[in-house]
Amino acid sequence: MLMRVCAYAAWYAAMVLQREVSFHKLIAWLKRKGRFAHAVQDDTLELLYQDLRRDLASLLCKQKRKRQTSQQLLEATRHSRENCSQEETVLEDQAA
Repeated sequence: MLMRVCAYAAWYAAMVLQREVSFHKLIAWLKRKGRFAHAVQDDTLELLYQDLRRDLASLLCKQKRKRQTSQQLLEATRHSRENCSQEETVLEDQAA
């Protein structure tokens, strides 16, 4: 159940807010005031999700950074490797 809430928070932050969620902040937020425990016990998960969406941008996301995220760096490296391998193939064809 907890993983479902975390996955939803990560998806919402990435797709809607274009930001990264801080899982440390998220877990602390869920533990604070027993939010998660009360939501499960009282079956008020929809209210928990509403509160989560409200607080996500201001409290639970990582600070915006000027450097690229790890995911962006991996994607850039993958694209540059594909370009290099294509260029090598062209050079080998021209040499032959």
